[in-house]
Amino acid sequence: SAIYYPLSILPEWAQMIAALIPVSYIFEGSRQIITTGHIDMSKLIISFILNILYIVLSFVFLERSFKKVLKKGLVKVE
Repeated sequence: SAIYYPLSILPEWAQMIAALIPVSYIFEGSRQIITTGHIDMSKLIISFILNILYIVLSFVFLERSFKKVLKKGLVKVE
């Protein structure tokens, strides 16, 4: 997630993985603030959108898992 080094020095396969991690955009934005003094809002927006996407996907996964458990009768809800 580019904590210590910029994303640009990572191998291409690692850059593709880091592009899916919201924190990597925050660290890249922080690095840019330190070097230039300006905030790149697009990095913050991408990080926010990825976080929202992962939260929605986790709720969908939780709901489907819970419905499957109820269908199999592994838990009793009163």
